Amino acid sequence: WLFWFALGGPTMTAALANSWVAALAFCVGFYGCLCGIKVVLAWGVAKTGDVIVGRWWKPVMRSLGVVLIGLALVLVRDGIEGIGF
Repeated sequence: WLFWFALGGPTMTAALANSWVAALAFCVGFYGCLCGIKVVLAWGVAKTGDVIVGRWWKPVMRSLGVVLIGLALVLVRDGIEGIGF
């Protein structure tokens, strides 16, 4: 919803002002990329799901957890700076 209110709606309005073909191309391209990326990701996970097993599972998950915590800290810092604290 945030995408459509902030970016998609104005882009669609501008595309419709140009022509209905441009608006249709925007929607098809947007949803094609959105769904296409999910299909490719699901296919990749299905093909490589058995690669990380056994003794590698816990270290990989811990490493990914550390990366996510780091990303969260960066986003919190940027949010605090963005509101002026």
